[in-house]
Amino acid sequence: MPPGVAHSLLGVPVLRTWGTRAWFRRPVTIFALTVLTGSVGACAGGDTPPAAPPAAASAAASPAPQPEFCGAVIDLLQVLEVGPDISSTSTPQDVATALQAFGAQVEPPLATLERAMPDLIRPDVETLGRQARSAVATKTSAPLDTPEVDAALSRLRVNSVRQCGIKEVRVISNEYRYEGMPSNLVGGAFDLTLINLGVEPHEMRVFRIQEGEQRPFATLIALPQDQADDVLTLVEPTPSAKPGSNDADVIKLTPGRYGIACLQTQGSTPTADGTGPLHATLGEAAEFTVQ
Repeated sequence: MPPGVAHSLLGVPVLRTWGTRAWFRRPVTIFALTVLTGSVGACAGGDTPPAAPPAAASAAASPAPQPEFCGAVIDLLQVLEVGPDISSTSTPQDVATALQAFGAQVEPPLATLERAMPDLIRPDVETLGRQARSAVATKTSAPLDTPEVDAALSRLRVNSVRQCGIKEVRVISNEYRYEGMPSNLVGGAFDLTLINLGVEPHEMRVFRIQEGEQRPFATLIALPQDQADDVLTLVEPTPSAKPGSNDADVIKLTPGRYGIACLQTQGSTPTADGTGPLHATLGEAAEFTVQ
């Protein structure tokens, strides 16, 4: 979708500054994913995955981290991955308020990590903490929109997933379907990776289905927005990827029924929305249960 444009719950365009939630969303190639987390072929029937990088190997050899550390790093990753709630129509006061709220969410897990964290992740936590605090102090998201922050967040996610044993779920997206999404998961934290092998941009929005709702998710996601809002709750953050790239987010899910859906429109490119129907209505949707 074009810079400055996002979608509301069911794909209705709304203005949003691409640099706020997506300051870490620079494209990552499929090759880079194989270096960080193993071969895509492991999902798609390819060759043997390459050896893990030295940082990940060091993490595997480190003493098991304390539960307090894992809880804090998961919370910090989620706050940073979602980012401050700033839109392209936000006033300076709106921006300041959003960054203040963002800082209030960042500080508790950040302070916990700063008290006790493995040396492996210390430089990245220090970078992310410094830049987040700078954004709050200067009342601008510019300190978050840097290659340094992007790299630190990616490394922190990869090393934390390995150190804390966060469950990994890798889903391949194409025109117009998902492959690899399990139908059942055990509640907790997950590292959701979306691998885009298609020619259009794709995303993996996660929705919690209202308790007691019996209709299939494919039916619910196709409802008019006002009706869908009554039975579906968006769970952030949202992995999204340009063609030939991937994206990953850490997310926490509690027991219940869920669905994933791509709300890009058919014919979209990385810089412009398409004019066709939502990918979800063409088949790019799946339902799963968290126990």
